[in-house]
Amino acid sequence: MVCFPYDDLESWCGGHFPEEVLEKQFVEMSVKWQEGLSLLRRLAPRIPSGKRVLFEDMCNVAESAGCHFSSAACQIRFIRRRSGRDYAELVSLLDAEIDNAKRLAAVVRKDSRIGFEASNHYCYTYADLIEKVLNCEHIKTGIIRKYIR
Repeated sequence: MVCFPYDDLESWCGGHFPEEVLEKQFVEMSVKWQEGLSLLRRLAPRIPSGKRVLFEDMCNVAESAGCHFSSAACQIRFIRRRSGRDYAELVSLLDAEIDNAKRLAAVVRKDSRIGFEASNHYCYTYADLIEKVLNCEHIKTGIIRKYIR
């Protein structure tokens, strides 16, 4: 499968492991990936000028992959918790997803390859990511108005 898990976590688990394991793995992968991105950013000043374009290219791809991992983790957590009563956590997950979409949109503006996947063509575009921010804000506003006053 390609793209994001949406609401079908059972299919994404493939009957091989429980949803908790899927969530744990994506959260852990996202955290570790962010640690790697921090390391890359710290190395930036050491990159020779003749290699900066290649380094920036690698950073763009790494940033987009990190956004994908984090987004999948957020979506899995949101899907698993949305029928509960921890509305503050749902809002926090939406805020994280908004941040993911904004970060990914910034990368897409720099590199049009991001979001392209051969079997799907463009999985998402810059406009899709901006729409995602608006959708998450709308859901967040609905939760806040209805449950958090």
